[in-house]
Amino acid sequence: MRLIPAVVTVFASVLLLGACSKSSEPVVTRDSVGPISVKTPFDVAAIAKLLPGYKVDATVSSALEPGAHIIRVTDGDRTLFELYPSGDGAHVESVLILSDTVRDDTGIHIGSYFRDIFTATKPSGCMAGAMEKRGRIYCPQPGSNRIIYELQGIPPAPDGQVPPPEVLPDWHVTAILWDGDDSSQ
Repeated sequence: MRLIPAVVTVFASVLLLGACSKSSEPVVTRDSVGPISVKTPFDVAAIAKLLPGYKVDATVSSALEPGAHIIRVTDGDRTLFELYPSGDGAHVESVLILSDTVRDDTGIHIGSYFRDIFTATKPSGCMAGAMEKRGRIYCPQPGSNRIIYELQGIPPAPDGQVPPPEVLPDWHVTAILWDGDDSSQ
């Protein structure tokens, strides 16, 4: 009977060590996504070192020029975010957040509503999506041009237009973009 408490203690210790090996979910701020900033090398090994416990892989992007690579960060079978390189490919320039577990510094995440972000009915700076992003809008976080929310709702945005203010409160965040490029400021 003394064996059972010992087994339970060992099992609990293994679970605690496993939990300690993974960093907490990164938070999106004006200057970074967790430990990742514009000073971070665009390199799988460097990113993996900053994000222990997550899977970090290079993959070919469908959004960039043919053959261009991005770095994808996953937790199990869930993609957390994708990192995009600077023009010279040396550093991280932007991060596309794709998981509702990653939040910005105000608590906004994928699934948050427009009404949770903006107090005004139609904030300045929102733009309509184009081509495959038609029907969505892109709005900067209040006070920052580095954090941009992709929002979608019903009815979809008319081509090239931000929808009328009365429908926006029920729109929800479908992705968050962190853009480290200083020229966006």
